[in-house]
Amino acid sequence: MVAFDNVIGHNINKVFLTKEIEENRIPNSFIFYGENGVGKHIMAIELAKILNCEDKDRPCNRCFNCKAINSKEHPDIVEIDPQVNLKQNGESVKFREVIDKLIENSVYRPSVGKKKIIIIDDAAFLSVPAMNNLLKIVEEPPDYMHVFLITQNINRILPTIQSRSQLLKFNALKEEEMREILKKNNIDIDEIILSLSNGSMGNYLYLKNIHFEKFLKMLNIIMDTVLNARDMATILNASTKVSQKLSKKGRENYLELKEFFSFISNVLNLILVQGKLYDCFESFYHTVFALAKNNDIKNDINSRIKMVGKAKEVIDTSLKAVNSYVNIELILLEFIRQFGGSFRGIL
Repeated sequence: MVAFDNVIGHNINKVFLTKEIEENRIPNSFIFYGENGVGKHIMAIELAKILNCEDKDRPCNRCFNCKAINSKEHPDIVEIDPQVNLKQNGESVKFREVIDKLIENSVYRPSVGKKKIIIIDDAAFLSVPAMNNLLKIVEEPPDYMHVFLITQNINRILPTIQSRSQLLKFNALKEEEMREILKKNNIDIDEIILSLSNGSMGNYLYLKNIHFEKFLKMLNIIMDTVLNARDMATILNASTKVSQKLSKKGRENYLELKEFFSFISNVLNLILVQGKLYDCFESFYHTVFALAKNNDIKNDINSRIKMVGKAKEVIDTSLKAVNSYVNIELILLEFIRQFGGSFRGIL
């Protein structure tokens, strides 16, 4: 018997995989794609255990293979992440070379398990040369090898790899599924953060670990500025204050800024589309309608949706600048300058 008890939600994917396993026709290559933090990696680990488990009821989580996979010590299971800067003897390792090594080792049968499995997180960050090398395994895999690629953005995976892989889409988790996961892992449930997480445990944990309070402060600086600023110097000062709250350096600052813009987008949906108003967003709510200078639209869902649409256009423009690595203070300066206008002139 096969069961994916550790995976909450994604019943369609579980039914498909169970049938493939029971009929002994599991594909050699998978691409698990969808929003971050919804269970793609957990599914990959559970599938690896099922394919190697020694018990009748799989995964048993008691046999050597299951225990070794759970502890990340199984010699036949390789997990790599292109966003992690792998180093060996102090030197950075190119992922093309990592893939080449995996190809070399693929000629050897599993040492202790039934299957060799390669799990690649954030596979879209592999370089094109690394993907081309990976294609050698995906095209002609030995029967004892499987490749699981995990990604948010399937469009960045080479079409040649996509066409030779089984694609499984992972949708956002339902709110009750999120609650079940949080309770199962003894994590406190914060209703506000839950509402802003878009069905992603990754988003929930990211916000809960300091970022919610920090992002809220950054948002309040921006909203206070767009309401009261009368000159460019004030806006520039605000953009500097917001940028200084980013805790990391270099490329990671841009990743955090992307998360901040996503946070603003989720707040817009929560407050103006869903109509949920929490105390912590009361200042944001009143500022929006002060900018609109029309309290009547508070009760007009169509007008509120128009405001959200205009505001998201500004966010999208800022995200393009982030992806192009424009100076962060300049991105924020232009964002602040344009964001307030999103809420003006809506009838």
